[in-house]
Amino acid sequence: MKINKNIFPKSIFFYFFLMLLFSMCFIFFAGQLKLAAEKHFWLDEEYGMRTSMKDHSYFDILLHGAKGQGSPAPLDYLVGKLFIDVKQAFNIHLQDEVYFRLWPISVTVLNVFFIAILFLKNIADKSLSLPVEALLMAMVVMAGYAYLFSRMVYYYAIETRPYALWNALWMLSLGISLLNRKTNRLLVTILVLLALSATASLFQLGMMAVAFFFLEWKRQSSLSKGIFSTVRVFILPLLVSFYYCLQAGEWSVRGAGGTFDGFMDFWMNKAVLIPLMGSALVMCFVRLENRQYALAPLSALLLFLIGPMIFYITKLKGFFYVERQFIYYEMTNAVFLLTIVQCLPALLKNLKLGKVMYSILAIIFIISFNLTFRSKLNNKFIQSIAKTYEIIKN
Repeated sequence: MKINKNIFPKSIFFYFFLMLLFSMCFIFFAGQLKLAAEKHFWLDEEYGMRTSMKDHSYFDILLHGAKGQGSPAPLDYLVGKLFIDVKQAFNIHLQDEVYFRLWPISVTVLNVFFIAILFLKNIADKSLSLPVEALLMAMVVMAGYAYLFSRMVYYYAIETRPYALWNALWMLSLGISLLNRKTNRLLVTILVLLALSATASLFQLGMMAVAFFFLEWKRQSSLSKGIFSTVRVFILPLLVSFYYCLQAGEWSVRGAGGTFDGFMDFWMNKAVLIPLMGSALVMCFVRLENRQYALAPLSALLLFLIGPMIFYITKLKGFFYVERQFIYYEMTNAVFLLTIVQCLPALLKNLKLGKVMYSILAIIFIISFNLTFRSKLNNKFIQSIAKTYEIIKN
């Protein structure tokens, strides 16, 4: 059996940043395991395992959704039930708080590791100058850092709730849309899994479908072809998501928390997404070959803009508002950085190495650094290092 040597990049930068990526992911994983061991289950975690997993068969969860949940989309509960059955079958004695949180921790960190490797290899396969290659690979690792150590991603990675899986699949959807626009088969598969992870994915799928239609319409210069292409990609994920929305039934949470003013304070605090995604879109449209990368930032922008509408629909349905319902806002900086990574080679290809090129690269690095290494993220990274050291020490 011959091994395809092309899968092993020759770039030394690839292996250097791969080591940085692995170290970062290991620190996150080990630190989260330690935090999981120190944190008791919340009532909603215990309720989900007891009511929505143990008491129902796999088929029942898949067919009718997770019982007693506002979001009955079944994927996370199916995996949770599998963890329960494996623990019982093999008599695993690992602490429950650690064992059952292995899934959300793993899906969070492995998703980042997988996406980052794809981007690193994609950069290594291009014929780029060493300074540009190094900068782009550094930005990929920065994107992973900005995602993993953001407030809600970091917190919900140690909860046995669907948030980690749902957010990881949305990040994967955007990442794949930036990497692979030659075929949509992989994207469709991921979007179906996204639909199976949370009923709120209906909003994400809807906005990505709108963005996809607009870009296909412009690309093919045909309204009918744009509609056909969009339906072919999004019809199945949307049907799956809508099916589980119907399983949710009517809810009326007494004393449901969250006011519109409270949401608007949170929403406006995240409004940096608008200029970031706007800037990314400018870089996508300024050159023809970069337009294929516009789906991710345009989807993220549209999803943010309908935030108040999502809040209203959520309250109308009888649910309370909490910030974690908008956990996907936390990937703003990561999506921005990865979009720039894809667009930059085309924007710089006519520039020769010199003062102008080095000045541009320096400015981009400074912007990326400031977006990534913020005090709140750095504090979580330092906490993860401390927790990792405790594990190694013991």
